[in-house]
Amino acid sequence: MKNLQDASWEFWIKPDTTSGSDNLITRFRGVAYNVNYRIYRDGSAIAFNASPDGDPANMVTITTPNNLINTNWNHVAVVHTDGVGVKIYINGQLQVNQSYTGGLYEDTSWYGGAYTGLTFGSDCCANAWYGGIFDESRISNTTRSDDWIAASYNNQNSPASFVSFGSSEPQISSSGSLTSSIFDTGQGSSWGTVNYTATTPANTTVSVKLRSGNQPDLSDAQDFSSCTAVTNGADISDNNCVTDNQQYIQYQV
Repeated sequence: MKNLQDASWEFWIKPDTTSGSDNLITRFRGVAYNVNYRIYRDGSAIAFNASPDGDPANMVTITTPNNLINTNWNHVAVVHTDGVGVKIYINGQLQVNQSYTGGLYEDTSWYGGAYTGLTFGSDCCANAWYGGIFDESRISNTTRSDDWIAASYNNQNSPASFVSFGSSEPQISSSGSLTSSIFDTGQGSSWGTVNYTATTPANTTVSVKLRSGNQPDLSDAQDFSSCTAVTNGADISDNNCVTDNQQYIQYQV
């Protein structure tokens, strides 16, 4: 990848050893040639090289503390913010945050028949080969946040503890009811007939009940459980829960 400035590199390594040093991700021709950037293992630490102009004499090295890398799986992330600095994380934890304002040099020269390309586990010229397993490499042209890096590590390191699932939603009940608001007619009413239509899926039925009263909260009305269902077009004044000359009425389906 060329023309990276704001950039993030993430990967997992399982090195064969924590002695010596070896390259991990580079655009680097060795100390004698153009330096774009290099991420490498230095013993049990992770280090980052960059040069603002490609000149090895101006190369900057940013290194984590030792004893962070072992021969188990290790998650490594490096974030370069243009004009600000470099952060290096190991296993989701920020280990170093160092100012570096020189940027990442973009190699446009031609050396030995090739530009300085992106290389994994070495540099362009097969120096300092990485020994071990390398997995899940991601390079982004954006600066990942501390939370992003931590989530990326935790999600891959222990998915079962990172994500929790609630209980499944309950099935829709095989039966249920809908109770209307209480309607105020403003006077004692002679109720007459009720008309309604209902669309019912196969193997289902619907019933309609009504009740009336003179209290605004229908505290004087019968409970729906004791009411007889009414049919479409029926005179509800004959229903056991509806009485003429009462002011309030409510239905339940």
